[in-house]
Amino acid sequence: MTHVLVIGAGLAGLSAAIGCAKQGMQVTLCERALAFAPVGAGLTMSPSAQIGLRWLGVGDAFDAVAEPAETPVLLDWSTGAVLAAPAPAPHLAQVRRIARADLHAILLERYRSFGSAVLRLGCELAALKQDDGRISAVMADGDSLQADLLLGADGARSAVRAALFGDGEPAYTGFVAWRYVLPIEAAAPYLRGHGTSVTTGPDALLTCYTIARGTLVNCVAITRSADWAAEGWSEPGDPALLAAAFKGAHRDAQALAGLAPRDGLFRWGLFDRPVSPCWSKGRAVLLGDAAHPILPFMAYGAGLAIEDAVVLSRALAAFPLEQAFAAFERERAPRASTIHASSRAQARAFSQASSPEGAAPAPFFDTSLFTYDPTTVPLTEA
Repeated sequence: MTHVLVIGAGLAGLSAAIGCAKQGMQVTLCERALAFAPVGAGLTMSPSAQIGLRWLGVGDAFDAVAEPAETPVLLDWSTGAVLAAPAPAPHLAQVRRIARADLHAILLERYRSFGSAVLRLGCELAALKQDDGRISAVMADGDSLQADLLLGADGARSAVRAALFGDGEPAYTGFVAWRYVLPIEAAAPYLRGHGTSVTTGPDALLTCYTIARGTLVNCVAITRSADWAAEGWSEPGDPALLAAAFKGAHRDAQALAGLAPRDGLFRWGLFDRPVSPCWSKGRAVLLGDAAHPILPFMAYGAGLAIEDAVVLSRALAAFPLEQAFAAFERERAPRASTIHASSRAQARAFSQASSPEGAAPAPFFDTSLFTYDPTTVPLTEA
């Protein structure tokens, strides 16, 4: 039986671990955190990601807690007036939103349902060693785990990518993202009936939309900051700093920013790096943000990670290792690169805005991306 070692137990790692286990492989999933915390807020899931989730066996659980997305309404920075009536977007009927913690819990439960599945917490990768037949992951505590192949699903600051290619660190973009969740009762007076709204100005952006069957409001803000020193991607935030960033915004945006709780407000610096020019080396391969970290302006990072996991699992079941990695990268790199470039372009549009109307909201989902099906796309050896 093929033994697969997966580094990183986020959405990409869990999805890949499930996909490999589903294909009859023995999987060991390693996570550097000592315990899983309910990090992250809302996720927007494309139809392609949902197809992938069904293939992974969690479609019904996802449907039970996800909810439809609504066309975002763009609000004037100063007045809060609707800048333009939302264009009809029938494709959004296929999009669903879910709390990240809920989706992570669903995937974790599914992974644990495989009798041979192993989960190791507190495992921080320090080095990789490869020979002709095996790969070894040396952990920070000195422990060494061996497998037939290794999947690096450990995010934009991937230790696996560093060990394989040593191609530098991500670059700080000059923006900080904030997230928090509000009870609908507290937020409703300032939403003015909009299920999804975007307030955007030259230096700040606030997106609000309902999750958890309309009982909660997910709030994500992006603001400018000259530097970022924190190591983590999810640091506690100062509500006063967030409120100050929206001091010149319309009254409802100020109120929503002002409601951010001290316990439950998190921020992280937005870092950018290119799509990896090569995704595999020997018996190791990258997927998700480790291969193609996506800025959040297109709301597509989680969806791409799930697609990656499904396609990689299929390739590993269909081909010998070297051909499988090549088939996976050949299929996935063009799509990931397109979305990566679109997210960068949207970030530039925001950073170059000189007026409240100048920074258009992210298009969220381009309808041309909707026909992708990670469970059926052809995979070829060459």
